[in-house]
Amino acid sequence: MVAAIVNFLAFLVIFPLMFLLVGFPLAFIMQAGIFHYLGTVARDIATTGTCQPGHSDPRAGDAY
Repeated sequence: MVAAIVNFLAFLVIFPLMFLLVGFPLAFIMQAGIFHYLGTVARDIATTGTCQPGHSDPRAGDAY
């Protein structure tokens, strides 16, 4: 009976702790990746008019 109570309390503590320590950082990292991708797509549309990146000329110094 004591083991069941300890197990239940550990369940109540460990799951929220895992969510806070793993879930939040993972969500922010994924959000940053998504916004980075959308930013590059927006840049490509603004510079080339398509979703494809422009082919820069290294001699012109416009490498992106």
